[in-house]
Amino acid sequence: MSGGTTYCVSGFGKGLDMRPINFKDTVQKIRVCSLCNVIPNTVVLLPCSHSLCELCFDKCLEDGERCLLDQERLGQECVEKLTLSEEKLATWQVACWNTPHGCTYSGSSIGVLDHFEKHCTFHAVCCSRCDHYVLRSDVVGHLKSGCTALLIEDGPGTSSNRRGGTSGNDVGKAIGEMRDAVGKMNDKQLHLQSSLNDLLESTHYQTAEFARVFEQMGAVRSSVLSGLETTKANCQEQILRLGENLSSQTMDIARSVRQLRPRIIHWYLEGWEKIKEETLVKPFAYTESEVQSLYGYAVSQNIEMKKQGERLRLHSFMRIHASQNDDDLEWPFKYDCHVGLIHPRTHSKILARVHPNKPEHRENFKRPVGTRNTGLGSFLETVDSIESRGFIENDRLHLFVEIVP
Repeated sequence: MSGGTTYCVSGFGKGLDMRPINFKDTVQKIRVCSLCNVIPNTVVLLPCSHSLCELCFDKCLEDGERCLLDQERLGQECVEKLTLSEEKLATWQVACWNTPHGCTYSGSSIGVLDHFEKHCTFHAVCCSRCDHYVLRSDVVGHLKSGCTALLIEDGPGTSSNRRGGTSGNDVGKAIGEMRDAVGKMNDKQLHLQSSLNDLLESTHYQTAEFARVFEQMGAVRSSVLSGLETTKANCQEQILRLGENLSSQTMDIARSVRQLRPRIIHWYLEGWEKIKEETLVKPFAYTESEVQSLYGYAVSQNIEMKKQGERLRLHSFMRIHASQNDDDLEWPFKYDCHVGLIHPRTHSKILARVHPNKPEHRENFKRPVGTRNTGLGSFLETVDSIESRGFIENDRLHLFVEIVP
């Protein structure tokens, strides 16, 4: 669930609802409403694979009972609901809201609220003298410095967020220059008290100095504002580029993780002759393998041997089971698979293809509501052909299920 994606949550209260939260972990797509982009405590899973919060779902029901994204029909009878418990939410890592001001804390969604309200020391406030933003813990030191130190460089402390729009450094510089100018005027006035003309000339000089200083201040202010706009545009461009790179890297990592999951399961069926004998006295013989992990899904393989006329025919199926990993998987199961047999020496195969994405097969590959779904497969070969081609060795048959590459 890296790097931080911001969502609002709903249905959890305690100061968290509808408050932007920066999640450090990747949030599973089915947990987020496809319309309002909010993570609700209960999400409605549509047949078209979109996810809606209950508020958006009810609105869609009122407005024609169709998904607004693809116009697929929806209704109460054909959807599933997936809940997100407070305990599950608490396992996701999130960043403190004061991260832009320097806070490095990250923790659970419940713990970060307690940290922010009781323990975080990175809350920003506005200086009452210069209108700059500084950390609350640094206000006294900032004022002692003459409003020149301990400013927040990034975030709400930049010049675009000040009430007056002129930087404290510029004002301090102007005041210093004005004091120097007044000092010069006083020195000249002491030395030239005997000459009114000299005093007037000095006054005119100082007036010109003031005008020059104010003109320079205006030029500096324009330069700063222009630089801020350029910096802002550059930052936005870099953020977009980083976002694209992060998205690409996330997809690469997801693909790599999927490639690590097993794409094939094997089943070595013992007692071939016993199964044949059972088929001769019953309408059919059936047996099923143990549950194994196929690409993260809990899957078993089963066979059914039937008598048709004078021949015995072998069918093979795959079945989806419920497991503790289902919350982290994509539903419905959508990968085409092969079910079949492997020759013990030549490794040649007899196989049939299973198509989960066909409309008539979707029920077999939805997320299991109970312990398991109905299996789906196909006829493989007659028993005589399997035996004559050497697929049986030591009363054992090698079967498999694999995801089609």
